[in-house]
Amino acid sequence: PALLMTTLFENAVKYGTQPDGRLRLRLMLTTSEDRWRFVIENDLPAQRPSAGGLRMGLELARGRLESLYPGRYAMRIDHRPERYLVEITTW
Repeated sequence: PALLMTTLFENAVKYGTQPDGRLRLRLMLTTSEDRWRFVIENDLPAQRPSAGGLRMGLELARGRLESLYPGRYAMRIDHRPERYLVEITTW
């Protein structure tokens, strides 16, 4: 679902851009007949501005996944001081 991936991409750009404007993203999408896996990972600046958001993007993504793949998906988030990763797998 393109809009789902767009939300995750926007979050990576918003929170991963360095103070000098650099951005480092890693994206991976693999598919087969009835499943797909999407991974997006971004480096985090050492000094980040406050998030300022309501974390609605991730909640909306979960809701969209549940409506499209009820009980047939997993969303893993790995948040470390230096990076942020979201992995979605469907079956």
